Amino acid sequence: MLEQRYLARVLFALGLLAANAAIAADNGAYIGFSAGQARPSFDSNPAVAAGFPVQYDSSSGAWDAAVGYQINRYFGIELRYIKFGDYNAHIFVPGVGNLFTNIQINAWGGSLVGTAPLGRGFSLLGRVGENYTRETRGNCNICVTQPTSSSDNVWSPSFGVGVKYDFNANWAVRGEAERFTKIGSNDNTFGGKVNLYTVGVTYKF
Repeated sequence: MLEQRYLARVLFALGLLAANAAIAADNGAYIGFSAGQARPSFDSNPAVAAGFPVQYDSSSGAWDAAVGYQINRYFGIELRYIKFGDYNAHIFVPGVGNLFTNIQINAWGGSLVGTAPLGRGFSLLGRVGENYTRETRGNCNICVTQPTSSSDNVWSPSFGVGVKYDFNANWAVRGEAERFTKIGSNDNTFGGKVNLYTVGVTYKF
């Protein structure tokens, strides 16, 4: 009986050490994947839409893939590719009806990610980044300056917040809400901003 109690205590102590070691794994490289929804707010662009009213899809499925490095318990850096999705722009022409053009948005970005541990595996996240966004517009029959497909590439600062839960030393799940401050340029496409809401997993090596 004494040996069983001793063995139980040893196993319990080893379990606590393993859990602490998992949580204490503060640095290392990781990869991640997230999916969710993007919600853009496009600017009006009379030059492209010939001055006619334009309505846009308000949301689209989105995803991102990332590679990062956790420098310490509180800070990490991350590079990622973001696919904001596809959108239809409905251009209403009196006497003709709705004409359509397609909008696609993606980006390459780098971020500084801050982590505030809360205990029991939970952490708050904060993110600031810079992103090279590309917006591509499909053919538009009534566009004034660019009737054929065209694109705009712009730099877009971003910021966001989120929460993370570490299952163990390797796997974690996180949810984030982000704001990208510029898409398009109103030269050849439709400028604006976009909010991104995602849930994803990360694996630390």
